Amino acid sequence: MSWQRPELVLWIIGCAWMLIQQIRVRRLVSAAGLSLLGFLLVLGVATVIFGVAATQQSGRLSAAAVAVMASTLPVAVLAGWLRSRTVKVWRSGSTLLRQGGIATVGLWVAWVAAHAGLDLWANRLSHGVLGSSTLWLAMFVSLVTQLALLTRRSRALPRVPDRVPSIV
Repeated sequence: MSWQRPELVLWIIGCAWMLIQQIRVRRLVSAAGLSLLGFLLVLGVATVIFGVAATQQSGRLSAAAVAVMASTLPVAVLAGWLRSRTVKVWRSGSTLLRQGGIATVGLWVAWVAAHAGLDLWANRLSHGVLGSSTLWLAMFVSLVTQLALLTRRSRALPRVPDRVPSIV
């Protein structure tokens, strides 16, 4: 799979949305966020399977291409870990909230650049067949890492009662 124009446009729109989401104050965990993670997982696994299958059919799947492709996942974990350290987490009543900042956005941009470089390298090793097949799976891994670490950090926040009992 190579970088096709529709995929690139979709990816740019997705990245812009993700960057905006990082600087907004929002719930730590939401149904929409979990749905997005599920979608990214399914899409990511499917694109890896199809990318590898296409590369195998062309006879251009090398161990080096697989190694570069696999390296995108630890890089995604590292990116998620680094971003989690730049996100504020707090409790408002019983709701856990989060907000990233400029550093969070900068780390997203750095991760996108690193992933694109690894994709181009894997693409070169597979003679243009493998392309961006790990993109969605790596985004899933990165977001799950960030969310897991933020959730872990939120457990240390002091509990605030939902209602303050009134004195009669």
